[in-house]
Amino acid sequence: MFSGAGSGSSSASGTSAATMAATSAKTTGSFTPGPTQTIPAKYTVLLEVDKNKITGDTTVRAVGSDLGVVKYVQVTLYEQDGQTVSDKLIPNKKDNTVTLEGSTRPERVQVTVVFYSGEQYTPIDKIY
Repeated sequence: MFSGAGSGSSSASGTSAATMAATSAKTTGSFTPGPTQTIPAKYTVLLEVDKNKITGDTTVRAVGSDLGVVKYVQVTLYEQDGQTVSDKLIPNKKDNTVTLEGSTRPERVQVTVVFYSGEQYTPIDKIY
Protein backbone atom coordinates (compact mmCIF):
# COMPACT_ATOMS: atom_id res chain seq x y z
CA MET A 1 0.00 0.00 0.00
CA PHE A 2 1.22 3.46 -0.82
CA SER A 3 0.10 6.33 1.35
CA GLY A 4 1.05 9.95 1.13
CA ALA A 5 0.05 13.44 0.11
CA GLY A 6 -3.16 13.40 -1.82
CA SER A 7 -2.81 9.74 -2.68
CA GLY A 8 -5.16 6.87 -2.19
CA SER A 9 -3.83 3.44 -1.53
CA SER A 10 -2.97 0.68 -3.91
CA SER A 11 -1.76 -2.80 -3.29
CA ALA A 12 1.85 -3.71 -3.88
CA SER A 13 3.51 -7.08 -3.87
CA GLY A 14 6.97 -8.28 -3.00
CA THR A 15 9.14 -7.69 -0.01
CA SER A 16 12.35 -5.69 -0.02
CA ALA A 17 15.24 -7.61 1.51
CA ALA A 18 17.11 -4.44 2.37
CA THR A 19 16.73 -3.07 5.87
CA MET A 20 17.92 -0.01 7.70
CA ALA A 21 18.60 -0.58 11.37
CA ALA A 22 18.56 2.45 13.62
CA THR A 23 16.95 1.77 16.96
CA SER A 24 14.76 -1.14 17.99
CA ALA A 25 12.81 -1.54 21.18
CA LYS A 26 10.32 -4.09 22.53
CA THR A 27 7.58 -2.68 24.76
CA THR A 28 3.83 -3.12 25.21
CA GLY A 29 1.03 -1.23 23.48
CA SER A 30 -2.55 -1.25 22.18
CA PHE A 31 -3.70 -3.44 19.28
CA THR A 32 -6.45 -0.95 18.36
CA PRO A 33 -5.52 1.39 15.46
CA GLY A 34 -5.88 5.11 16.10
CA PRO A 35 -6.78 7.99 13.79
CA THR A 36 -4.56 8.75 10.82
CA GLN A 37 -3.48 12.02 9.23
CA THR A 38 -2.86 12.97 5.64
CA ILE A 39 0.61 14.29 4.85
CA PRO A 40 0.06 17.79 3.37
CA ALA A 41 0.20 18.07 -0.41
CA LYS A 42 3.25 20.37 -0.11
CA TYR A 43 5.28 17.22 0.70
CA THR A 44 5.79 14.44 -1.81
CA VAL A 45 6.38 11.51 0.51
CA LEU A 46 4.84 8.12 -0.20
CA LEU A 47 4.94 5.12 2.12
CA GLU A 48 4.55 1.44 1.28
CA VAL A 49 3.85 -1.28 3.84
CA ASP A 50 4.37 -4.91 2.88
CA LYS A 51 3.76 -7.82 5.24
CA ASN A 52 5.41 -11.04 4.13
CA LYS A 53 2.77 -13.75 4.61
CA ILE A 54 5.40 -16.51 4.94
CA THR A 55 7.91 -14.96 7.37
CA GLY A 56 5.61 -12.43 9.04
CA ASP A 57 8.19 -9.67 8.56
CA THR A 58 6.82 -6.20 7.81
CA THR A 59 8.74 -3.87 5.50
CA VAL A 60 8.06 -0.15 5.21
CA ARG A 61 9.52 1.81 2.30
CA ALA A 62 9.55 5.58 1.84
CA VAL A 63 9.80 7.24 -1.57
CA GLY A 64 9.30 10.73 -2.89
CA SER A 65 11.07 13.90 -3.90
CA ASP A 66 10.72 15.47 -0.43
CA LEU A 67 12.53 12.80 1.61
CA GLY A 68 15.31 15.37 2.16
CA VAL A 69 13.05 17.25 4.58
CA VAL A 70 12.12 14.09 6.50
CA LYS A 71 14.09 13.65 9.71
CA TYR A 72 12.92 10.06 10.21
CA VAL A 73 10.00 7.69 9.83
CA GLN A 74 8.98 5.90 13.04
CA VAL A 75 7.57 2.41 12.42
CA THR A 76 5.87 0.52 15.26
CA LEU A 77 4.49 -3.01 15.02
CA TYR A 78 1.91 -4.01 17.65
CA GLU A 79 1.38 -7.73 18.20
CA GLN A 80 -1.88 -9.21 19.50
CA ASP A 81 -0.29 -10.12 22.85
CA GLY A 82 0.51 -6.44 23.49
CA GLN A 83 4.22 -6.61 22.61
CA THR A 84 5.57 -3.90 20.31
CA VAL A 85 8.64 -3.61 18.13
CA SER A 86 9.71 -0.26 16.69
CA ASP A 87 12.44 1.08 14.48
CA LYS A 88 13.31 4.32 12.69
CA LEU A 89 13.82 4.69 8.99
CA ILE A 90 16.37 7.45 8.37
CA PRO A 91 16.01 8.54 4.72
CA ASN A 92 19.16 8.46 2.62
CA LYS A 93 19.95 8.02 -1.04
CA LYS A 94 20.77 4.29 -0.88
CA ASP A 95 18.03 2.55 1.03
CA ASN A 96 14.79 3.94 2.38
CA THR A 97 13.35 0.79 3.92
CA VAL A 98 13.05 -0.71 7.37
CA THR A 99 12.01 -4.29 8.11
CA LEU A 100 10.58 -5.38 11.44
CA GLU A 101 10.44 -9.02 12.48
CA GLY A 102 6.86 -10.00 13.13
CA SER A 103 4.59 -13.00 13.02
CA THR A 104 2.15 -14.44 10.50
CA ARG A 105 -0.75 -13.43 12.77
CA PRO A 106 -2.49 -10.08 12.21
CA GLU A 107 -0.45 -7.13 13.53
CA ARG A 108 -1.07 -3.41 13.85
CA VAL A 109 1.39 -1.24 11.92
CA GLN A 110 1.72 2.45 12.79
CA VAL A 111 3.90 4.74 10.66
CA THR A 112 4.70 8.33 11.72
CA VAL A 113 6.69 10.73 9.52
CA VAL A 114 8.71 13.38 11.41
CA PHE A 115 9.97 16.38 9.44
CA TYR A 116 12.95 18.61 10.30
CA SER A 117 10.43 21.47 10.66
CA GLY A 118 8.97 19.69 13.70
CA GLU A 119 5.78 18.67 11.91
CA GLN A 120 4.77 15.05 12.29
CA TYR A 121 2.00 13.00 10.72
CA THR A 122 0.73 9.44 11.20
CA PRO A 123 -0.61 8.48 7.76
CA ILE A 124 -0.74 4.72 8.45
CA ASP A 125 -2.21 2.94 11.47
CA LYS A 126 -3.98 -0.30 10.57
CA ILE A 127 -4.07 -4.05 10.98
CA TYR A 128 -2.12 -6.11 8.42
